[in-house]
Amino acid sequence: MQTIGEVLTGLLVYGGGPTAVAYLVFRFLAERWIESKFAAQLETERHEHQKELQELKKKLDSELSKIIKLQDREFSVLGEAWGLLHDALGKLNAIVAMFQEFPDLSRLTDEQLRGVLGSSKLSDAHQEEVRVAQDRNKRYQELLFWYDLHSAKTAWSRYRDYINKNDIFLRSELSDSFKKINGLMWNALVSRQVGQEANDVKFWVEASQTTHDEIQPLLDELRNKVRKLLRGDEVGEPA
Repeated sequence: MQTIGEVLTGLLVYGGGPTAVAYLVFRFLAERWIESKFAAQLETERHEHQKELQELKKKLDSELSKIIKLQDREFSVLGEAWGLLHDALGKLNAIVAMFQEFPDLSRLTDEQLRGVLGSSKLSDAHQEEVRVAQDRNKRYQELLFWYDLHSAKTAWSRYRDYINKNDIFLRSELSDSFKKINGLMWNALVSRQVGQEANDVKFWVEASQTTHDEIQPLLDELRNKVRKLLRGDEVGEPA
């Protein structure tokens, strides 16, 4: 592009008058002013665009960080909840099973009896109760049941408390499954206890059926949901 000096020199050489010179100067300066304003506006818009992109990136990074933290927490809760569930369910299954094996204490010598009772979970006082009982087998099984029931209820309580405290980190579909299993487990525990206290096998059978017919299908369903989540398949939106 020519400078203004070069343009004026050319105009004067070829006979341009003052008016033409003035018009040319005005036009030249106007074009430069417009170009300057356009460049400034373009720079301003570019700067604003960069700021908007930076803000958007910060927002996206923040949202992504939240999602990752929530997923990490959810996976952690799932692992702990699954372990507590199986611990509680294992103890429940042990006391509602219709077929259970116990040693025949009536056939043991005193030394053998001391060995069996000493390795059991019974306290010293309860071991003595068994030794002096007329029906050692019956008393041993009765006492052992209450120990096992206490252990099962304790495991169930740990599972229930953990789910209630951490269900906020689980998507609602998973949380509902854990809680539904929790309620059925408690029903089975209560039925088994009532059956023991009333000496009525009907309640024992009811507890056993609850674990087999109701809890087990829900457990299989929950297992499939968790596996889908771990594989990256969607099982429901986070709660």
